[in-house]
Formats: sequence, C-alpha cells, structure tokens
Amino acid sequence: MSLWIRQRFKTGKYLWLIDTHPILLLILAGAAVVSLAPHPSLCAKISLILISLGVVCLAVAKYSLFSRGIWNSFGPGGMTKRNSRVYIAAYTLMGSGTILLVLARLITR
Repeated sequence: MSLWIRQRFKTGKYLWLIDTHPILLLILAGAAVVSLAPHPSLCAKISLILISLGVVCLAVAKYSLFSRGIWNSFGPGGMTKRNSRVYIAAYTLMGSGTILLVLARLITR
C-alpha cells in the first residue's frame, strides 16, 4: 500500500510516493489502543475531540452545498474535490471517535 502526496510548486508538479505496509498501520492502531486502555477518561476525551472535529469538517464540506440551496444530499457528489476529501475525513474522524468512545465505555465496565 502506498500513500501518495502531491504538491504543486510554481515550477511544476512534484509527485512523492511514501511506501507503507498495511500491517504497520494495524500495529500502530493496536499500540494506540493498548496505550489508551488503562486511561478510559483520556480515551473518552480524545474520542469527543475527534467527533467534534468531524462535525466541524462536515459543516465546512457541506457549506458549499448549503450556499447553493442544496439541503438534501448524501455522499460527496456535487462537491469540489477538496470538499469531498474534507467530507470523507469528517466521517472518518466521527467513525474513529465513536469506536474510541465505545472502547472507553467497554473498559470502564
């Protein structure tokens, strides 16, 4: 798996490739869960911050649709490429925050 980073300068385009292994991402996520497990209150605070950031990103992404009078829309269709990325990031943040909140709730039981 690779992570593509594109950056445009005045002289032209540069394309960088950073190779990562999917197992490395799972190991990092597992390390985060293990380090947060003894501290459920910290886990809950981080999850609420993630959910709040997700809601802010969703509002920013949907603002362009709202200003055009489109109130009912599902998915990133009709958005610019930048706003669709913010939209996807919003749901990723809210989803990971929800999972972290459920984890904190299960730890405290």
